Amino acid sequence: MDTNTQPITGKESLWGDYQPSQSQLKLVNASPTFISDIHTASDRIDSGAYKPIAIKSDSRVQFDLVDKRVVLTPDFLNWEDTEQMGTLSHELGHFLDDPAERAFAKDYGVNPRDPDAHNQAATLFIRAQTVAEANQWKIAREVEQNTATPGNPGTKLSGSASAWTGPEFDALYAKYRNTGLTDSQLQHRLTTSVMGTFAGVPSDMGAGSEYNVDGSMSGAAPIEPGQPTVHYESDANGKINSMTEEWPSGDKSTQTFKDGKRVQSQTVDSQGKPLRTVDYSNYGPDGSYRIDVKDGSGKTIQRSDFNGDGSGIERGFHDDGSRLETTFGPLKSDAASFGAQSPTKLMTQYDAQGREKQKDYFDPDQGINTNQVVTRADGSKSMYSFNDQEKVGLQNDYDAKGKPVDTYRYDSGSGKVSSHTHFNEDGSRTLDTIDAGGKATRMSATNDGQRSTAQPATFSAAEQQALKEHGERASKIVPPQPVGADTALGNQRTYFDPASNRLTNQDIKEPDGSTTSYAYNSMNLVGYQMKKFVVATLFAGVFAVFTGSAFASDGTITFNGALTASTCAINGNGTSAKDFTVKLPTISTSTLKAAGETAGTTSYQIALTGCTPVTSSSKAAVFYEAGTSVDPADGRLTVTAGGASNVKMQLLNLDGSRIKAGYSTDLQNSKAADISSGSATLSYNVQYYATGVTTAGAANSSVVYSIDYQ
Repeated sequence: MDTNTQPITGKESLWGDYQPSQSQLKLVNASPTFISDIHTASDRIDSGAYKPIAIKSDSRVQFDLVDKRVVLTPDFLNWEDTEQMGTLSHELGHFLDDPAERAFAKDYGVNPRDPDAHNQAATLFIRAQTVAEANQWKIAREVEQNTATPGNPGTKLSGSASAWTGPEFDALYAKYRNTGLTDSQLQHRLTTSVMGTFAGVPSDMGAGSEYNVDGSMSGAAPIEPGQPTVHYESDANGKINSMTEEWPSGDKSTQTFKDGKRVQSQTVDSQGKPLRTVDYSNYGPDGSYRIDVKDGSGKTIQRSDFNGDGSGIERGFHDDGSRLETTFGPLKSDAASFGAQSPTKLMTQYDAQGREKQKDYFDPDQGINTNQVVTRADGSKSMYSFNDQEKVGLQNDYDAKGKPVDTYRYDSGSGKVSSHTHFNEDGSRTLDTIDAGGKATRMSATNDGQRSTAQPATFSAAEQQALKEHGERASKIVPPQPVGADTALGNQRTYFDPASNRLTNQDIKEPDGSTTSYAYNSMNLVGYQMKKFVVATLFAGVFAVFTGSAFASDGTITFNGALTASTCAINGNGTSAKDFTVKLPTISTSTLKAAGETAGTTSYQIALTGCTPVTSSSKAAVFYEAGTSVDPADGRLTVTAGGASNVKMQLLNLDGSRIKAGYSTDLQNSKAADISSGSATLSYNVQYYATGVTTAGAANSSVVYSIDYQ
């Protein structure tokens, strides 16, 4: 006996928290498809692969992709029987299609940085919804037929988008039912044909159609703005082989597929002239692939290599011969979920001669820009450090030989210069400290660390203007916009978060000359919209930073190293000297044979005595400054060239947490000690850190530091 045809009793495993009434069971048993769906779903639940229905007040009616169950709300229980059963038949469509939906996402999926990412996300949602709609339509049709009596029409189920898609399913069914298609092929034909209609259905998740809203939830920008007319073509087995979007501008985009993989995505104008072509190649079994993007003239403007885990590198080529390269990490969420992002790790800009102009470093875990290094034509450099407040707080300027020239610190609130240290050729330096009211003090230090007493300082009008301009320039320091942001089509200008590549803002120039601006929220939905009749430019978020209280460079630790004077008397590592050496043990390369391995942990201390003035809450920590021996990408220390290779040194607090040298105070993570008694011992560790298979040789490094009084 076929158990999938047995009448539904309400005791099946599917029901869980939900108990159907007798009148509802009567509707269920009027549909052979409904009966079969419930038995199949119950079998899956009995196998442990899925879960029964749950009723949750903090959710909405849906099939939960993560929990693998249908979720209902308390309010659902008050709906009419026809709406409850109509909606349940829709959610069962999602439930039963879940394995196929995941397979479709894997086959047709693209990297979230792909120019077609918006299209892909929209297609995943639209296909899933249309399959569920098809299931609801089929069940509703059976219920209506099987509950009809002479002179009395049958019962009509309702719910979801049936009012939009139902009539089209009816027409297509009448058209194809007698064409020799199998039941499965007929279902595929109906689904693919209606997907285009469903793309235009108003979304219940935000302002716009299913295509617009579902696509934007990926965090990607559409090919062009506006609601397109969408059409899909598939083979007899439901494999999509093409997709087209006809845009309000008159342009048309077409994507072609083979075996579930994109072959090409091309947008042409109303005359058929190419505007942008994306070619797909180098598909690997791990999901890796390459794209080459060409403009209307056939010039390559982008090449991206995507790895199977979502990581990769993008290269954007500009008209002047310069280029931008972005390296990004693996996806931060499961590939089956929507809105997964690949965090940026490094952005590097090159000039037309291939010389490095600028590097932006990111913390992929926190999703923020941490450092920016600007290299000028003469070889001099400026390094800007950022904090989680996204404001520039520290600027270090170096000459072409890598010697420090100036250090500026900026107030987190006003952005004004709060201190300026100028380094002279002989190693001496001058420190100006400026408070919030504009009052300044000045002290000087000799090359051996002897510091003068701070004295009131005044600035000339020219000096005041120079400090003001420094603050203004620092406030405008931001990472570049990601690859592809400047090549958007259809009179739109798009802005992205450089750390995540998520669309944040969109400006659309309307036919009347006005501009409509959209801002996207953390859910990747439109959170703000403004019509501007005076055309303006809306920039995405500014990335900047603040460091802690103002202080001068007080010395250098060399691993072999050196320290200089501070407000407290400094005694390094058990000596009475300000300069000291931390000697790490000699370690066999066999213990450091793979990236990430560590060894040779060695402790060192810096004793502070005679600290004045202090309060009951006074604290101090070592601030490890940026420099030529500090890798701004990870805050570890590089070793002197000519010795051991594939090894760095990393600094640790006593609790084992890592210190990131060169980062701003709030990101560096150097632990502070209480100095309210007038003294304290600051204790840290240093260890070898392998970046690959190490080779033998000397491993020496150094770092400049200051005492941060808190």
